[in-house]
Amino acid sequence: MSLGRSPSLPVTIARLCVAIACFIECRALHPEGLAGMNAECLFFIAYLVWAIACPAVAAISWKANIHAWPVILMGDVLICGFMILYMEPYVLPVLLLAILLLSAIQARFGNVLALLTGLVLGIAFVMRGEAGPAIFATPQPHLPLPSFSAATVVLAGFVALSLTSARAYRNTVRLWGEELLMVGSNFRSLPVDYLLQRLSDLFRAERVGFFWSEGSDEPVNLAVYDQGATSEVAHVGRASDRLIRIEAAEGAFLFDHESGALLSRDSAGHPLVAEAPGVTAQIVEAFSAGHGRSFPVRAGELVGRVYVIGSCPMSESGLIETERAAELTEGVFERYFFLNAWRTRAFVDARHSLSRDLHDSVLQTLAALRLQIASLVEEDAAVTASERREKLTSLQAVIVEEQARLRDILDESYRASEQRVELVGQLTACAAYLSRQWGVECRLLAQQDTLAVDSNTAVEVEFLAREAVANAVQHAGARRLTLVIAIDEDTLFLSLRNENRRREKTPDEARIASRSLSRRLSSLGGVAYSEEVNSGSLLAIRIPLKRG
Repeated sequence: MSLGRSPSLPVTIARLCVAIACFIECRALHPEGLAGMNAECLFFIAYLVWAIACPAVAAISWKANIHAWPVILMGDVLICGFMILYMEPYVLPVLLLAILLLSAIQARFGNVLALLTGLVLGIAFVMRGEAGPAIFATPQPHLPLPSFSAATVVLAGFVALSLTSARAYRNTVRLWGEELLMVGSNFRSLPVDYLLQRLSDLFRAERVGFFWSEGSDEPVNLAVYDQGATSEVAHVGRASDRLIRIEAAEGAFLFDHESGALLSRDSAGHPLVAEAPGVTAQIVEAFSAGHGRSFPVRAGELVGRVYVIGSCPMSESGLIETERAAELTEGVFERYFFLNAWRTRAFVDARHSLSRDLHDSVLQTLAALRLQIASLVEEDAAVTASERREKLTSLQAVIVEEQARLRDILDESYRASEQRVELVGQLTACAAYLSRQWGVECRLLAQQDTLAVDSNTAVEVEFLAREAVANAVQHAGARRLTLVIAIDEDTLFLSLRNENRRREKTPDEARIASRSLSRRLSSLGGVAYSEEVNSGSLLAIRIPLKRG
């Protein structure tokens, strides 16, 4: 897997293998001894020195390697192009090296320069032997040494292994990120413990620390994952704010206390070595370790910084890994805050919906009781006491039923919306209740004996019916009402017919004036209209059962 993490390691190994194999093959082509070496052998000696000097730069100083790596890549490209053009016997291993070079150039400079480099090397391969007179004297074609052929085969396997390792590592990071986003954003509280554990697994870190604050005036918190457990220390003091906001490197960086330097990026996106001994000393004081990586986290009101403690390569590939982890970590927090806001909004909407249902139910019951009590008060003396008692008992039954209905509304608020409800039976009971509540005749006609809908739709349809009946009785003096319900092509049709009122309406009166009814229709995506018919008036409602 280490071959896939850094493009520089495969290039370094392949470069050294090509230099050694080509030098041995060159000595076989020109066996004159050291005193009679020609320019071709001297070239490969120089190339062998180059192959040894390149990794030596990284071993001496990682700072020098950061500045030298682009120059090394361009030098390798020039050498490969030259050998492809003018040194036909050595083309095959050089082409294998070129594959790894293109991968490294893509990682360092991007796709455009990698494509241009590949195009240049491809032109050199097409023009090999035709670019001009041979610079080196090469004998007549002969079979290559078995060692050279074996080295070429081994190099081909090494290139395949390197590319496969790089792809496997990318898949590992992708799967890690997908799992992080999928699981981490489902927590009901900040997913700090889970996040630190996953970062420790990805980087094989000794310790992972996270400083964060959820507002400019909020205290700084610290959580540390060490030896498989997370210890959270809240309110570590504003002095720790200096470990969140690093002036020497605002973005992700690698740190090395021995050199007192940070590896980050400048504003143009190029690697930048920043001398910051004060910052590395603060990190050592906080975590008792002088090597690792760090990246900022900014999501919503949360501002923080993660420190991954442990040995890591002070190279651009290590910085790219850190930046990728930073991107995924911020994605987790952003998704967490979004889903948390969505859940809060959903709870608020649910409370509002419940409050609306209770409000409408209570007001309708009170309005019906007021009308029936007013009717009792206005009755003449001819009404007997037993008849009055019977009406009062009926009013008492209405109140008891409404109490039960209010309990049902509360119970339905905890019921899953996907649960299916038999609508015809529910509306039949509702029509009988409305008849007693308002002292009118209300009946239900249904297209089918049973109609199954989800519980949310059933509740809304029942309240639409109750609101429509209440409006008809209070504002139109209705005494005989008929509810008709049918379903056709995923659309529910509900109509209320007032059979003892007929009057021509103006266009403004034909509109649905009830705000409660209009609000419920809007939430269901339905439409309604009213019109006069021969024997009274009609309110027609259409509700789609499958809403996008």
